[in-house]
Amino acid sequence: MISFDIEPRVRAGKLLLGVDRATARSVMASLEFTMSHSRDNMDYYDENSIQLDFLDDDLLHFIGFAYSPNFAVVYKGIDPFNSDASDLVNAINANETEAIPFSDYDPLFRTQIIALWDAQEQYDYKGGHQRSVFATFSIGDERYLKAMLAITNGGQQ
Repeated sequence: MISFDIEPRVRAGKLLLGVDRATARSVMASLEFTMSHSRDNMDYYDENSIQLDFLDDDLLHFIGFAYSPNFAVVYKGIDPFNSDASDLVNAINANETEAIPFSDYDPLFRTQIIALWDAQEQYDYKGGHQRSVFATFSIGDERYLKAMLAITNGGQQ
């Protein structure tokens, strides 16, 4: 099984942040993932469980994952899709310069540029829907962080 080992701000497995779109597509093809669809600045793979965002310059700025049985995501030895939401937030906070309070909806970890979204029991595919697990685990680069902060702060960074 393909494993996307996360190195925040740098890569998810063989996918490197900052590569051009053609290179990202070539990497995904080499991993035997076919594109589900593409629109505007985004490419989707594995029935949309992998999202690659190129913003407006054709360089990879964001890699997002939702649970899929077809690959693994590993952050510092942890499977985000087999981890209680509060435990995952604590593990990520341990590597932040400034910990953020727990949020089960849309936490953004600025040091590592990790974004999580929507923790609920319905996303606990590996634990029988007993735990609150985040639906998505994503990484980005500095430009992605600036874009997210602009949205969060109403257009101001």
